[in-house]
Order: sequence, then C-alpha cells, then structure tokens
Amino acid sequence: MFLRKLTPRLVNLISGKPSVIKKSTSINNGRCFSNMRSRNEELIPFDYDQIPSDFDKDVYNEMLKPDDAFNVHRLVDLKQLFDCRCHFGHKTGLLNEFMKPYLIGHRQDIAIFDLNQTVEHLKLALNFAAHIAFRDGIILFVNSNKETNHLVERAALEAGEYSQCRDFEGRSFLDSTKYFDTPIRVPDLLIIFRTKKSNFEQHPIIHIFNRLLIPSIGIVDSDSDPRLITYPIPANDDTHSSIELFANLFKEAILIGKQKRRELIKQGNWDNSKSKETSNLDHSPPNQSSNSEKTLEV
Repeated sequence: MFLRKLTPRLVNLISGKPSVIKKSTSINNGRCFSNMRSRNEELIPFDYDQIPSDFDKDVYNEMLKPDDAFNVHRLVDLKQLFDCRCHFGHKTGLLNEFMKPYLIGHRQDIAIFDLNQTVEHLKLALNFAAHIAFRDGIILFVNSNKETNHLVERAALEAGEYSQCRDFEGRSFLDSTKYFDTPIRVPDLLIIFRTKKSNFEQHPIIHIFNRLLIPSIGIVDSDSDPRLITYPIPANDDTHSSIELFANLFKEAILIGKQKRRELIKQGNWDNSKSKETSNLDHSPPNQSSNSEKTLEV
C-alpha cells in the first residue's frame, strides 16, 4: 500500500467523501493560495446533491489496488539524483538524530544520504501526489529558499496548482476571516521543498498543516525532523539542481494523475455529460475552467 499514514481528512479524500468546506471558494491569484480554513469558523456540512455525476467511488477504489497505478516510479532515476547532488547533507554538527537512519556515512564532516532510501521514499511520494491530482485535489507547493523560489513557483504554475514562496504569516491559515475576509478552502496536500526556515527554526507551515490534518510531502535534509512530514524524502534541500529536479518530478506526477482522470472521463468510465460546475468544487486558477487543461506556459 502506498500510504504511509492516514489522517481523518485523508481518509475522506481516498474514500471519495469530500471534506467539510464552505459554500463557495475564492482564489486570490494563480501563484499563491492563501485562503485557508479557520478552526474557529462555522463549517457547513457538505451537500452531496452537489457532487458532479462524474464522481465514481468505485473507479477511485480500483486505482488504489496497484502499487504504481500511474507508472510514476519510472520517473525516478538514482544516477540523476546523484548527478544533481541530492546525496549531500549538512555538516555533522547540525545533524538531527532522527535523520541518522537515512545516512550512509560522512565525508569531510558532511553527512551523505543513502540514495537507495531516497529513491524508495520518492517513489511513494510521487505516487501519492498523482493520486491526489487524480482525485482533483488542491496541491500547495511551498519553499523558503530565495535562490530556488522561482523554480518551485514555475513548477506549480505548469502543474496548474498553487505555491507559497514568500514571507509566510502562519496565523492567516488559522484565522483567514481576519486577514482575508473571504470564503476559503484548505489544500488537500502540501509539498514543501525546504522544511527549515533557518538553521534553527522549522518552517511554520508544517505545524499549521499538521494541526489542520493535511498530509504533507517534504524534502528533509540532515538537519530536519522527518517525524513532522507524512512522506519525508531524505535529500539535499539547498542545491539549485536538486530542487529543480524534485519540482519537475512532482509536476510530472501531478500532470500524469490529471491526464489519467481526463482519459477515464473521455472513455466513458465516468458519466461526465451531466457534470455541473459548483463553486465549492472548482479550484481552477484564474482564467481557466475546472475541466480545461491546467498546464501553463511561463
């Protein structure tokens, strides 16, 4: 089974039962998804009569049976990870004790990752991201490294998803009415490319998403805490080449999941003739319809 652990929100997602959301959804722009649900807000039970007719739980469950339903494992190449310097960690003085099982040794006081483990964790993460995209879930790309922010933003745009790579105000996720005064919907998956805001501080979005029971995929360097991430990928989170590689891999996995959904609809596996657009299920970026191709050119 490709799932590492299940949260209540994730159980609803993979079982075909939508989460509780507001009656309408507002997206502020194509690059940044900042409208998050507040725990203090009044939640409205989901109206199952509003589910489009293309919703077929049996098809979803059938896709869970193979270990690699979308054939995304082929995207992972160990030599490519090595060439992109994904095996380099931080200095041993910054080593997090929970990252020790992912190391193969040290060289010149630098931690070296076991890329065989990185490959296996990366395959699990790509498969999970493809499943979320296949179910038309919202995916948020997050990064805190100014040198690689443009790579993450570009990958999110090309995948038709959202990114948050600027200064982050954590309270806005838990009290959106105070900061945005607009209806909101939380993402279904977080992909974070750098889990540390500084050498001694975790990125605050990780704790926020854990509180909201949202699953996460994260690149965890040797100074990170992998226990906070649902699908940790032990690898270098600083190098330009490594972040570009991971961003492109997740973009491809997401596009594969979306393409598979379109193919099944086209083949008639889902009855899409009576699908109706509802504002609380449509999370397409601006100027795009929910059924249109979400791949963007930058």
